[in-house]
Amino acid sequence: MKETIIDKIPAESHQDLPESALIFEIAAEVCWKMGGIHTVIASKAASMVQTFGMNYFLLGPYSDEVDYTGVLEEVDPETFPEAIGKTITALRKNSIDVHCGYWNIPGKPKVILMNIFKLVEGFEDKQHWLMEQTGVEIPLSKTIHRYINFGFQLTRFFEVLQSQHSDVPTIAHFHEYNAAYAIPIIKEQTDQLGVTLLFSTHATIIGRHLAYKNDDFYQRLSSYDFEEEVTTMGVKNPNAEANARMERFIAQRCDLFLTVSEITALECTHLLGRKPELITPNGFSTGKATDKSREAVRSQILGAFKKHLPDQDIADDPMICLTSGRFEVKNKGYDMVIRALGQVNQQLKKAESGRQILLLMVISAPTLNYTGFRLSLETLKVKIQHRLKRLFGYSKQAVVSHRADTIWDYDPLLLEIKKAKLHNYATDQVKIMYHPDFVKAGGEVFDLDYSELIKGCDLGMFPSFYEPWGYTPLECLFSGVSAVCSDSSGLYQFALDNLPAQDNERLFVANRRAGDDEMSVRQMAEIVLNYQDALHSNQEMPAQDKEIFHWKNLIANYRIAYGLAYEQRQKQVQTT
Repeated sequence: MKETIIDKIPAESHQDLPESALIFEIAAEVCWKMGGIHTVIASKAASMVQTFGMNYFLLGPYSDEVDYTGVLEEVDPETFPEAIGKTITALRKNSIDVHCGYWNIPGKPKVILMNIFKLVEGFEDKQHWLMEQTGVEIPLSKTIHRYINFGFQLTRFFEVLQSQHSDVPTIAHFHEYNAAYAIPIIKEQTDQLGVTLLFSTHATIIGRHLAYKNDDFYQRLSSYDFEEEVTTMGVKNPNAEANARMERFIAQRCDLFLTVSEITALECTHLLGRKPELITPNGFSTGKATDKSREAVRSQILGAFKKHLPDQDIADDPMICLTSGRFEVKNKGYDMVIRALGQVNQQLKKAESGRQILLLMVISAPTLNYTGFRLSLETLKVKIQHRLKRLFGYSKQAVVSHRADTIWDYDPLLLEIKKAKLHNYATDQVKIMYHPDFVKAGGEVFDLDYSELIKGCDLGMFPSFYEPWGYTPLECLFSGVSAVCSDSSGLYQFALDNLPAQDNERLFVANRRAGDDEMSVRQMAEIVLNYQDALHSNQEMPAQDKEIFHWKNLIANYRIAYGLAYEQRQKQVQTT
């Protein structure tokens, strides 16, 4: 195994925090699932609790629009450590709506949530002050205003805590810019607070934007001019410009800057103007146990296809391919997957092969929020279109698993599917199902959690163009399912450096950094066509190999980061 991030830190920097140190991790997705940060925070919670014990807390926003039933077990602040309980009580007396309790996930971490819908007193003046201090023009956006409000709420939390507990080292680790507005507020307004501030970016706003716009993103990375690019971005999207500028400001003002992979560190260095001091690779937990066998899961997947395509013959043992994730057609590489399977379909038909391949796309798609009479009309229109197009052409209902009436006719995924001629005709040997929601037990199509769904597949396809880490291929490998990742993902380099050869044989690589889409499509088509079950049997990754990615081992990087940040912070205090 090659060196890990721990090996790259000088031995003299391995300073442990005092045992009394309070650890606060702050993220927008604490008890609130919106994307990948939720996976990071939730999957490592048990290991963080085990490592830092009663001194570990999660801080996040509370939303009036979220149902916390079964997620948050609220308790009286007095059940928390005395200083924390008193701080929460003081904030409530100061008209800040604070909720506290335990997050119902493995480890049951203590959480403190602040209602971002209730603005702090004097919010407009405070926001104007923040604009003056950072030089960032803040647009009229309710979402941005709420996270700025969260920043002022957090600042007040640490002020009150420090007023009664100033002798205890306090670590505040912020994940992503939207949860980190407190960093510039604390630095510009109350830097005398004895709080050590760390910031982790899991992807940059400007990087994601540029990758979407430019096929030669990686070739040009070192030559992009941040000011020019962010100003251009702001012409059409002033919110994104404000967020990108604030992200850069936060990265430059925090005490210690972290990211999750080598490729994202390079991106941060060029686009945010600061090289991350440490890389903290994302880990994995074993997740909840399931008694569902691979055969049972495959049966459910095949049943869903048969129900969706009742007039067609679905083979008893087809090859099942899976792709999934957030709705970013280019950056996540869904366009490449669809084009590759389109080529496979044409080749199989030409060869008159009897082989059948099913492509399952589990992607949370934006919805048309029709209600009442408008929804009834749209549903009727879709049904009529479907009946006509089954006779004369393409139908979105033929490929969308459910709620087709809420999917935009010009959904970019549907357009790619149409261009690839994956119509789900009887003559097609590649059948496709576009499932426009994340899967969960009791769902409309599958009664499966995502971790269970994976087990029934043969090949995961995740050829992302822009992927700072990449959990999805790793989830497949953990379940004994082969996977395609890309050479532009953070996981790729980490796996290459750390995985034994026998596991790497089940991790195929699509070359995306070169920006040659045609080459990537051909590569993936060949992977599918040449895939053989006998060579890639669905045996779970060996336990000792899973340990490489397990949070209980990778949490050591966080302990080192906190110790290093605290040490640097103490040196700064002593010199001022």
